[in-house]
Amino acid sequence: MWHDFKKYIPRAAGKYNFTSTMKAIEVCQAYRKVAREILPATAAKNTFPKAYKNNTLTIGALNSSWAQMVQLHKHRLHKSLRDQLGEKTVAQIKIEIAESMPKTELEAQLHANAPAQPPSQP
Repeated sequence: MWHDFKKYIPRAAGKYNFTSTMKAIEVCQAYRKVAREILPATAAKNTFPKAYKNNTLTIGALNSSWAQMVQLHKHRLHKSLRDQLGEKTVAQIKIEIAESMPKTELEAQLHANAPAQPPSQP
C-alpha cells in the first residue's frame, strides 16, 4: 500500500525536465558535508557551493585566504566527492572569490549561531 517516495523523484525529474537541477542540489549538499569533514571549521563556514554546471563544481570563498585554504584541500575534496557521487559527476572544481555569502547560507549560519531566545513575558 505505501510506496517509498524517493524512488519516484528521479522519474518525475526526468519527466518534468529538472534532472540537472536535482543533480546540482545533490552535488552542493555533498560539498557541504565533505567540506565540514575535510576543511577547518572556519574555512567550511566561509566557503559555499556557488554553482554546478557541466560537471564542474564552483566553490565560492569570501576572501582570498579562504580560497587558498580550499585550494590546499582541493584534491581531498575532489576525491571525496568522486567517491561519494561517482567518478564523472564532478570532473573539475573551480574556486572563485565571492562578494558575499548567499542569503540562504548566511541565514542558516545565523540560525545555527543564534543564542536561544528567552520566552516572552505576557
